[in-house]
Amino acid sequence: MIEVMVASVLLVAAIGILAPATVTLARQRRIYREMFVGQQELANQMQRVLLPGTSKLKDGSLEVSPEHRTFLRNPELTLESNEGSEAIRVQLELSWETSKGFRVAPQRLTGWIPLDDSASESSRKEPKP
Repeated sequence: MIEVMVASVLLVAAIGILAPATVTLARQRRIYREMFVGQQELANQMQRVLLPGTSKLKDGSLEVSPEHRTFLRNPELTLESNEGSEAIRVQLELSWETSKGFRVAPQRLTGWIPLDDSASESSRKEPKP
């Protein structure tokens, strides 16, 4: 009879430890997956924006891809561009809601589009002695 009581106490203790650990692990994996998917989406969108000959900067027609919408709740993707003296600075920002309805801190990715390719290449060349 003592063995049964000891076994039941150990079983309750194991369940008491494993159940919260499993819930926490599942929550952390979901958060990691959302962050990874968000980073992938930003990289894909930046690649589309920086392609030569695209007018994504002008029309602002950026939308989160349907594949990534399945992982991110109510995603918001914004594009901001500032023209400098040598390049256009492009910043993408992506945020979404958590399962509890809070907005996550936005992830940002910045890229630059040179205004004049010939000027940027000549500045990279080393001067001749």
